[in-house]
Amino acid sequence: MKYLAYVSRIIVGIVFVFSGFVKAVDPLGSAYKFVDYFAAFNLTWLNDFAVVLGVGLSAIEFLIGATLLVGVRTKIASLFALIFMAFFTPLTLYLALKNPVSDCGCFGDAIILTNWQTFYKNLVIIAFAIITFIWRKKFKVLMSCKKEWIAVSLMTLIPLLVSAHALRHLPIMDFRPWKVGTTMKIEGDTEDKYYVTYQNKQTGETQEYLSPDFPWGDTAWVANWEFVDQRIEAVPFPETYIYIGNEDGEDFFKDYTQHPDFQFMLVMYYIEDACTKHMDRIIEFAEKSFSSNIGFIGITGSTPETTEKFIQDYEIPFEMYYSDEITLKTIVRANPGLVLIKDGVMLKKWNHRDIPKFEDVQFEKLAEKYLTKSE
Repeated sequence: MKYLAYVSRIIVGIVFVFSGFVKAVDPLGSAYKFVDYFAAFNLTWLNDFAVVLGVGLSAIEFLIGATLLVGVRTKIASLFALIFMAFFTPLTLYLALKNPVSDCGCFGDAIILTNWQTFYKNLVIIAFAIITFIWRKKFKVLMSCKKEWIAVSLMTLIPLLVSAHALRHLPIMDFRPWKVGTTMKIEGDTEDKYYVTYQNKQTGETQEYLSPDFPWGDTAWVANWEFVDQRIEAVPFPETYIYIGNEDGEDFFKDYTQHPDFQFMLVMYYIEDACTKHMDRIIEFAEKSFSSNIGFIGITGSTPETTEKFIQDYEIPFEMYYSDEITLKTIVRANPGLVLIKDGVMLKKWNHRDIPKFEDVQFEKLAEKYLTKSE
C-alpha cells in the first residue's frame, strides 16, 4: 500500500502539473473554452470572467500537481486533488453523454481527447487521487512549515508568470495547427513519401527505407544490397486552410498563403475588440512592406460595416479581408497579431506589442530556418 500510495501521488502530480502548465501556456485558449462551456450551459453572463478563470484554473492545477510531486503540503494538496476530480469526473460523464462541447479542453491544445476518453481518463485519475488522499497523513514532511510556504509561493508564481507572458506577448509554446514552421494546406492536400525496398544478396533479407534515409553512402552496404521495389505513400496534411474572402465571397487563400514571396497578414478577430494603440506603427510597417514589394493584408471576423469604418478612421492603406473569427483566434493569440508567410509556410508571429521595425525583420534567416525544414 505504501508503494501504491507514492506511485499514486506521483501520477496525480504529473497529470495536474501537465494539465496546469499547458493551460498556463495558452490562457486565451482556456478562456475560449470557458466561453464554449458558458454557452452550452446558458451562463454567458460569465464570459467577461473567462480569462481570469482560465488563468486561475491553470494556476490551481499546476500548484496541486507541483506540491504533490515535490512532497510539500501534501495533506492539503491531496484534498484539493480529490475535490477537483470529484467535481470534474461527473461533469465529464455529462459531457460524454450529452456532448454540449466537443472537447473538454483538459489538456488545452496539447492533447485533444474525446469526451468519452476524458471521462475514462478521469476515472483512472480519481482512483489514484483517492489512494493519495487516504495515505495523505503518512507522507514524509521534507521541510519546515516556513520553507513549505516559500516553496508554495514559488510554485504559484510559475504558471502566473507563464500566463502573463502569453497574454502580453504570445504563448511560449504553440500546440495549434498554425504554429510557426507549419505548411498551410487545404484539407485533402497530400505529401508524397517514397519508400524503397532493398534485398540482401547473400541472405535474401529485405529491408524498406524512407527515401533518401538509407545508407547509400556506405560502400560495403551498397555492395551487399540491391534495389528491388519502390512504393509511394500519400500522407495527408493536417488542415490549415483559412478562408480569406472579400465582400463578394471570393477566396484568396492560395493567392496569399501559397505566394512565393514574403507576405504579411494582420489578424484582427474582431476590430471592435482590437487594441488599436499601435495602429500608427502597424500602418508605417505596412507602407514599408509595400515599398519593398512585400504583400501586406488584414483579415478580420468583423462585419463589412465595422471594417469599412475602421479603414476610414485609421486611413488603412492595405486590403482588408474576411474570415471566421474562431480560426483567426487559433492562428495567433493576439488581437491584432501579425503573421509572416512565404511559400505556404508560417515563418513568424508577433503580438501587436512586439511588432518590430520593418528593417529589423530577419526575412532570409527565417526563410532559411523554416523553409528548409518544410522541404
